[in-house]
Amino acid sequence: MRRKGMGKFMKRVYIKKKGKFKTVLITCLATVVFGGAVGLGGSQLLIEALQITDNFQRNPTPRSDINRDNLPDVFNSTAAAESPGLPSTRSPLSSTQYTAEEIYEMLSDTVVGIKTASMGISETSEVIGSGVVISEDGFIITCAHVIDGASKVVVVVDDYDNPNALPHEYEATVYGSDSPSDLAVIKIERDEPFSYAKIGNSSDLAPGQTVVAIGNPVGLMKTVTQGIVSGLQRDLGDNPYMLPSIQTDAALNPGNSGCPLFNMRGEIVGIVNSKLVYGSQLDNLGFAISITEAMPIITELTSHGFVTSRAMLGITGRELSPMYGEPEGFWVETVRPGTPAAESGLSRGDIIISINGEKVAVASDIQSIMKDLNVGDVVTVRVIRYNNFGESQELDIKFALTSAE
Repeated sequence: MRRKGMGKFMKRVYIKKKGKFKTVLITCLATVVFGGAVGLGGSQLLIEALQITDNFQRNPTPRSDINRDNLPDVFNSTAAAESPGLPSTRSPLSSTQYTAEEIYEMLSDTVVGIKTASMGISETSEVIGSGVVISEDGFIITCAHVIDGASKVVVVVDDYDNPNALPHEYEATVYGSDSPSDLAVIKIERDEPFSYAKIGNSSDLAPGQTVVAIGNPVGLMKTVTQGIVSGLQRDLGDNPYMLPSIQTDAALNPGNSGCPLFNMRGEIVGIVNSKLVYGSQLDNLGFAISITEAMPIITELTSHGFVTSRAMLGITGRELSPMYGEPEGFWVETVRPGTPAAESGLSRGDIIISINGEKVAVASDIQSIMKDLNVGDVVTVRVIRYNNFGESQELDIKFALTSAE
């Protein structure tokens, strides 16, 4: 797998806690419903694995009975910038700079633990990931890989009035999960309001600026670490849809996935999701998804359950392997009914060899082409088609791209 500006053996791993996240090396199967999705999985042993998976299978399905009307202002970009902040006796979220101790005091209650259960597997008793509450009515941002494959998501919230009391647990509703960007939105409910954190502006960050992470590494609830912004706009080359990352030297470990990265004004500037490792020789190379880049996707997940702005071909299939005598290209296994691709005559068994004149040899070629296209764009797909007698011909098929839904 390609890494830009990194050594051959450097690995990027998601930092979900060991035990509930199974990684599988899949080299020949791919789904391009979204134009493709590539991600990495990790355990406490920090072993890298490549995944090219079907988002509709691995992302928890949003419930169909969700009322998505009258969403909080935090999902309006203008209102989000003017959000009054979290309910607190102190009034943070201004130009005032706070210490790490003050950030923890004001914002630790906004950080929650996440447990999951998969179909046929009992709920884990351990917190395996983190999340941050962004509205008083219980909307939470976390990472898609934290709830990957879950049939049930449970959120652990501390008792605000008595820190020594057992935490409260709430079954969450999944509003939307998006593996390509590694973002997810879930919601919990109760009569009393939840403490919540304000969305900041990560475009204001500068290298050297102090940041604080509060999360649940290896199940150690509400662990606070402090560091600096080590770099901005990091493109780690995982997949075309991965958003720019903030690099930090704050200590991050398995279980921190989904936790907030705060600036010293007490605003969320990133959602922690991964780190780089090289055996045991690298330290404090952690990454968080830029919150400014993430909010449009978070808003779409909340409003629709999926990312409507991402164009898709509407097919699934697999790479072919010339070393086994197969032609070079992408073999179409299914064409989604009702899509322009299906209406164009593209069919199972066709082998895609180019899109808009750009060669297609492997799934990542499709991903690279798709990331620059929009819903409604018309593409010309050149395919090899075999008849019943084994004779082949090349055809150009044109159709419009549709949205992922």
